[in-house]
Formats: sequence, structure tokens, C-alpha cells
Amino acid sequence: MTAKIIISLMILSGLVLMYIAIFSKNKDIEEIFLFGVTDLITTVLILVFNFSSIKLKRILLFLFGLLWVGLFFFIFITGEY
Repeated sequence: MTAKIIISLMILSGLVLMYIAIFSKNKDIEEIFLFGVTDLITTVLILVFNFSSIKLKRILLFLFGLLWVGLFFFIFITGEY
């Protein structure tokens, strides 16, 4: 039961991220700063995100939210937790 609640919260956080990507102001997206680099792939993604235009940042945020929701929705439906 606890796992279902946590997975549901993760799905909601992904939906909130997609909402932010669509409806937030340009100033708010410009101020987003990512940190916590652990490997080379993350470093490249953070550099692309930090030095990209607002439109590309919105697309990247939306895609991340969509992947996040899809992953946890798949886990929720299949019950493999």
C-alpha cells in the first residue's frame, strides 16, 4: 500500500513538471539551475540545459516529466515493485 502511494506521488510530480514546462513564465525557466553531477552523461545534459534557449528548456522539461510519468505509471500498472 505504501509503495502505491509513493508511486502515485511520483506520477503527480511528473505531471506537475510537465505543467510547469508549459505554463511557467520565461523568467522562472531561465532561473532553473541544475547541479549534482555524478557522471559524464549527466554533465553533458546539464550543460545542454543550462546553455540552451527557453524553448528548448521547455521541451526538455516536458520530455523529462513525460518519461518520469511513463516510468512510474508502468511500474504502477505492472506491479513490479
